[in-house]
Amino acid sequence: MDKYTIPLEKAVELTPIPSEPDTFTNAQPLWSFAGGYGVYGGSTVAHCLVAAQKTVPCDYVAHSLHCGFVSPGNPKRPIEYRVERTRDGKSFITRTVHATQKAGVISEAIVNFVRVGTYSNNASHDLVNTQIRYWVRAKDPIQQRSPQAQLAALAYMSDAYLIGAAVQVHDVAGQAFGTKMAMAASLNHTIYFHNPEAVRADEWMCSERESPWAGNDRALVVQRVWSPEGILVATCVQEGVLRVQVPSEKVKL
Repeated sequence: MDKYTIPLEKAVELTPIPSEPDTFTNAQPLWSFAGGYGVYGGSTVAHCLVAAQKTVPCDYVAHSLHCGFVSPGNPKRPIEYRVERTRDGKSFITRTVHATQKAGVISEAIVNFVRVGTYSNNASHDLVNTQIRYWVRAKDPIQQRSPQAQLAALAYMSDAYLIGAAVQVHDVAGQAFGTKMAMAASLNHTIYFHNPEAVRADEWMCSERESPWAGNDRALVVQRVWSPEGILVATCVQEGVLRVQVPSEKVKL
């Protein structure tokens, strides 16, 4: 599927499976990048977050999410998201989400929630220089203004071209004459939501990306997302596979 025309707010929606408690499935068709391998990772991350959100009281918001990609999903098959109620506390709640298809588990996520009002958002941060900077937002307005809807949209966008920052920073495909990228894929993805109430995913946000390390066919990327007011709303950390295709024969001049 080359283009995905479904509005972002609709793309992250889940439908409950009545016969299975705390289990949900995607309400819209899944998407994969043109030439990509498997389901777009951002949709899986967002769906894991949405599934977890549906099992906690509305006065709790996510403060961190760690998602591991076990195997590539099939975009032509629905994904089921089964939520385990790992911990229910007065201030903090933890949920574990298993994303599965017919072939088995494709992704697992741990989502941590904090009760609104039990933390302070008084810290201020200034934008800092970084290697790569983008401005990002959802194409269509997010009708729901709740933090839950905004965070789900942000989670969806957080994976877009993220590992590509490592390719740009380290010039992976250009390090050896005649090489080109053979594979670029996410291994794991973590999001820290610093200020959920300040997230407006349909307004321009500044995405700062840097890659402090790459080697052994892997790379690490750190992304900081800032609101238009300069508030640091989220930090994402992703490890991915980066492999180059080396010609089997030496180039003849």
